[in-house]
Amino acid sequence: MNDDGPVFYFHGAAYGPEDAEGHRKMMEYLRTASKEERFATLVNAGICDERGKLLPPYADEPAV
Repeated sequence: MNDDGPVFYFHGAAYGPEDAEGHRKMMEYLRTASKEERFATLVNAGICDERGKLLPPYADEPAV
């Protein structure tokens, strides 16, 4: 162990230091985007459909 303290490393789908710039950019986009742009982000990510219904695995019920 060095004197700088522990060095944390995240791997897989976890957030880590190498993701900091991308995270910063996304948070800035979400802060400045319109309501419609933020909704489109959810649709493009496959979190919900165009009607706003959550899609699996986020929904408790299957999409119809």
